[in-house]
Amino acid sequence: DCFNMLDAQAYSLLIKYDFVYTKKTEIISSCNYIFKKLTGHEIPSGLKIDFSKLSSEICGLHNCSKDSITLNTQKNAFSNLWALFHELGHACYQGLEESHRNYGYEEFAMEEAAAYLFMLAGIQEIKKTNVSLGKDMEVYSSNNRFYFLKEYENRQEESHADGWALVDALLNFFNGNISKSYNYLSTKNELNQLNAPILDYYHNLEEEIIVDEKQLTIAKEEIVKKINNLEKQYILMLKNLQ
Repeated sequence: DCFNMLDAQAYSLLIKYDFVYTKKTEIISSCNYIFKKLTGHEIPSGLKIDFSKLSSEICGLHNCSKDSITLNTQKNAFSNLWALFHELGHACYQGLEESHRNYGYEEFAMEEAAAYLFMLAGIQEIKKTNVSLGKDMEVYSSNNRFYFLKEYENRQEESHADGWALVDALLNFFNGNISKSYNYLSTKNELNQLNAPILDYYHNLEEEIIVDEKQLTIAKEEIVKKINNLEKQYILMLKNLQ
């Protein structure tokens, strides 16, 4: 189960870093510092951040109608720190209650992409002061991306999966520049407003993943054939020795 694997990784990183982020207030203050670095402002006072018991597969939630972010008390400090960056990305993209956006599934995917881009920008800032922690958060994000892109490959309608796919398309278009990708996306209200090369990459990503999966399957089949041939040769050799 992908979420259990992510939890296991987060727990191993908790042992490494929890001496820094042991309290809820420290998690929030750390994110506030990064938030100010990215936006020039502190986290809005009207945005409430609290901790509560959520479903095990959920790290955090942003509720735009209540201007609140909830982090899961069942997760550890590393997961909470990572999730808060992502949920702050939702809050930045949505705006506060009086200005939040209303939209359909494709626009939800755009918001997820914006949240992931904001999170990646936050991780880049962390790397400037704590290289080791920043790199570990990058690896954790890559694993999260992998599991959701597998869902995109299977065409399960999941906004996180489509969000990561759109992140890939934007970073490809802007040569890996996270800030440009986020700023560009935040000016668009509908998916069809994005530049054609971005949309082409986004829609073709499914086909690329399927092709990669087929190539991997073919490679596995070739390995199995070689193993079977070796077994046959080994059995034949034993017979000749008798």
